[in-house]
Amino acid sequence: MAFIKTQVLTLSLLALAFILPQNQAFIVSGGPETRPLLTEFARKHAQEGIPLNVRLDIPENVFDAKSSHLYIKDLMVRLRNDLGPTENFASLPKIDGPAVVLRTGPLGLETESSGNFISIKGTEQVSLANGSWEMLWLEKKAAGSIVLAFDLDHNVRRNDAILKSGGVYISFPVFTIEGLKAMREERKEFEDTMQLHIDTEAQELKIVNETKNLFTKALHFRRAVVANEKFMRMRAIGAADVPSKDEDLMQVGEDLVIFSKGSVWSKESKRPNCLFVGKAALKM
Repeated sequence: MAFIKTQVLTLSLLALAFILPQNQAFIVSGGPETRPLLTEFARKHAQEGIPLNVRLDIPENVFDAKSSHLYIKDLMVRLRNDLGPTENFASLPKIDGPAVVLRTGPLGLETESSGNFISIKGTEQVSLANGSWEMLWLEKKAAGSIVLAFDLDHNVRRNDAILKSGGVYISFPVFTIEGLKAMREERKEFEDTMQLHIDTEAQELKIVNETKNLFTKALHFRRAVVANEKFMRMRAIGAADVPSKDEDLMQVGEDLVIFSKGSVWSKESKRPNCLFVGKAALKM
């Protein structure tokens, strides 16, 4: 999954990562609107009690691969399909933008282990509390996202890498099995078409270099230019980022799979927006 190139939460992936357009903002709000049909889908397809073993990689600087890292492991949670009326839960993010995003609203999350990391002091525990989760789905799309939400009561630090106190949100893309199949087919068709333009350009330039006829040279040079222009337009648009390996997917229901690579977002109490702070991974 590609890193997003800005720290203000502007999403190209809805992991919240696969499904939101870039002008969609991610803001924390006290109560997202519940969409009954999606809630019913989540309860039916996201198997209750499914265990997720989550690992977090929080770098000091998301733009510098050589910076210090905070590695949190053994965050063990189980999805529930309900939420008690008096149950405390972390505020879930609000999606603000033109796209229609369907969401379940908060559902219960059992936290069996809130995670730990290794520092010079030894093994230190992480206080991720008030866990909840929700499913998000962009209308008329084949992909959605599961978002885990927590409250962190104090900064967690390893060397210069810090996960700051406040809201912590961990998102993983989810797909229906049929939806994933269709997206893979669309991506393959896209890649095959791009390769056709590359091959066409190479063949036309080969003719240009081999012929001595000026008219033929000009004709095939023009065809090479057209093929190159088509390729460049497709490359600029890009294809949907779709998991290509089944081993990177975990089935979490009868017709639902979750991608094992996700994103971590953080919101300090005084900030309206979230920041992209690192990567998440499911231990398969």
